[in-house]
Amino acid sequence: MTMQHDGVTHMTAVEALTIPAHGAVTLAPSGEHLMLTGLKRALAPGESVVITLLFERGGPIEVTFPVVDARTEAHADQHGDHDGHH
Repeated sequence: MTMQHDGVTHMTAVEALTIPAHGAVTLAPSGEHLMLTGLKRALAPGESVVITLLFERGGPIEVTFPVVDARTEAHADQHGDHDGHH
């Protein structure tokens, strides 16, 4: 995601995500994330979806991801949880 001069955030699709050797990349709604397109049905928050990730050197790995509403998650990230813990 990039912030434009007008203050609007724009997303840019990428074909690959580089993960450093012995490193990690965190996927989150307000950062690097997966956006699924061309789905045959809508996914609802609370569901899970199994996605096969293809690693250049490690081959395919199936990962189960939770379906979240990015708007709700972004709001929670900005405000923390409301029970006094941040």
